Amino acid sequence: MTQFIKRSDVAHDHEPIDLVFGPVNSRRFGRSFGISMSYPGVRSCQWSCPYCQLGHWPQSKAGEWASLDALDEALARSHPGDAEVICCSGSGENLDHPDIVPALRKMDAFAKRFKRPLVILTNGDALKDAELRDCIDDLGIRIYVKWDCGVRDGAWRSMTGEERKLRLAMFAGIKQLRLQSMFIYREENDRQFSELAQRWLDQVSQMNVLEIQMYTIDRPCGGKHICYPVPEAELYYWRDLADRRLNIPVRVYASMD
Repeated sequence: MTQFIKRSDVAHDHEPIDLVFGPVNSRRFGRSFGISMSYPGVRSCQWSCPYCQLGHWPQSKAGEWASLDALDEALARSHPGDAEVICCSGSGENLDHPDIVPALRKMDAFAKRFKRPLVILTNGDALKDAELRDCIDDLGIRIYVKWDCGVRDGAWRSMTGEERKLRLAMFAGIKQLRLQSMFIYREENDRQFSELAQRWLDQVSQMNVLEIQMYTIDRPCGGKHICYPVPEAELYYWRDLADRRLNIPVRVYASMD
């Protein structure tokens, strides 16, 4: 029997408590129905973003992955309700799943069944896999890759020089590439922010992207790190600079208000 996932099935707003969750309110996508490929309670991700709402969960770099059978069962009992998009995002980095290509095909079939677009939110590390890139392109999935302001190479993990080159090279081969860029202050009245934002603008100017989504934190950080939201006027200032320089849609999502 089809199960309608209710708003109450999501703990603390965007914390999933199952492989499927929502619909939830999303600044960027309206109402969003989430699909996770790892179980809640453990963060299956190699990054340590200071603003992560799941930062209080223990990190498992090996992944606490769900099977394809578990995904089938979760999707079979689900309905997206009033969701405007189906979002591949959840308890970690979905694209690191060892069977992510067949998993994406199952998500795509679910999205098409209910006539909703499928979007992927990712840190981008797994895109070095050519089969994964081809799958995303073949299915025409909108993919939003992290490239944050205020951190070297847009990534909240250390990388070698060769890895940095690979990161840019693999992004260049993605037809549906879009960026999601978080802007934060690391301290109140962050005096280094303008320099960091300029570096971000210089970096994204070297990429061939279709869209950039800029936003700042609108809920407490989930871990031990402390960070602060960037004022809305500052976001729009950098949005205007990026808009003039890049000639692509650059959108600001300041808050849920």
